[in-house]
Amino acid sequence: MRLLKVFALGCATLILSALTGCFRGEKADNNRPANTEEQKARIEQLLNEKYGDTFVVQSMERQTAQMAFTKAHYLAQVSSDAYPGQFRARVDTDFNEVADDYPRLYWNEEIEHRVAQVEKTMPENCDAQWDIIYRLSGQTWKNTDSIEDYLMNGITYVHFTVETNAIDVADTALALREALQAQNLQYTTTWKLDGTTVTFGEMQGQTLTPQEICAKFERAAS
Repeated sequence: MRLLKVFALGCATLILSALTGCFRGEKADNNRPANTEEQKARIEQLLNEKYGDTFVVQSMERQTAQMAFTKAHYLAQVSSDAYPGQFRARVDTDFNEVADDYPRLYWNEEIEHRVAQVEKTMPENCDAQWDIIYRLSGQTWKNTDSIEDYLMNGITYVHFTVETNAIDVADTALALREALQAQNLQYTTTWKLDGTTVTFGEMQGQTLTPQEICAKFERAAS
């Protein structure tokens, strides 16, 4: 008899736990947007709270986790009432946290101008290509902030790919580095030298000495 009572109590506990879990799950689901239109509206709201502008989500898709340290999320293409063009916004599956590259809409022209000035310093025996990399950020950088602070402390950077057969390539690399630093640009570089490749960069507080940079080219040449 006692065994039956214990069994009955255990069953009751399991049923109660299941019901409680259902109620909690239902409550959690109620806190999430129920359909695509509500999801878009939540992203627009998060961005409005972050920047103060009005936004429209043009498209969005769910992206599953690709690696163990990544999480599933939604990625959206968004437009603003304040600037032409579109930018990217990423939101977690609970629609609580947003990361974006909105500053590209109001600072890209100035950053492109700075990189073009840097490119002019490259010698003719170098074929240089560059891209501005805007990584999605949870930080809030508004157009009223200092672009110098953004370039030095944000996570946007320039990547230069340089093909050359110059003998004094290390000196050219140091000159490029100096020109980038003069424009407050964080950067990464890839140097392609007759079958060998040298890469280095300085961003997010990382710094290299001229000796360290020259040593990279010396090792590639040996």
